[in-house]
Amino acid sequence: MLFIEQSQLICSWTEQLILKVMVYAGLRLGEALAMRFSFLDVDKMAYHVTESYKLKSFRKPKFGKTRIEDLPAYLVDELRANVRHLQKENLKQGRGGVVDLLFVDPKENGPWPYSQRKVQGLTKKVCKAAGPWDQKSP
Repeated sequence: MLFIEQSQLICSWTEQLILKVMVYAGLRLGEALAMRFSFLDVDKMAYHVTESYKLKSFRKPKFGKTRIEDLPAYLVDELRANVRHLQKENLKQGRGGVVDLLFVDPKENGPWPYSQRKVQGLTKKVCKAAGPWDQKSP
């Protein structure tokens, strides 16, 4: 997929993973940013969508309904690797190995996810780098 290929050239590994979650799991942007380790079931390859994130605020997902989304095995593997990375980073910073949010923005002061605006900007940048879709061969 051209979008994902271009994201590998432009985005950090974590930013790529956010985009992959949206593309391959069908989560809305705010739902992807609000992902928590406690709702990730790696054995069942599923994620329980319980909240959304926007403007430093967590709220219920669209229409206030929670749901379970199936995840492809390769995405579960990448999410698992992300959790291991976060555990190591938390241990280095003296916060223990507990992981809550899966997409913490390293530039934020405190444990906040990436902002929607930042990810929307990345998405535009990746789309622009990919070029017009009608000029690409199938």
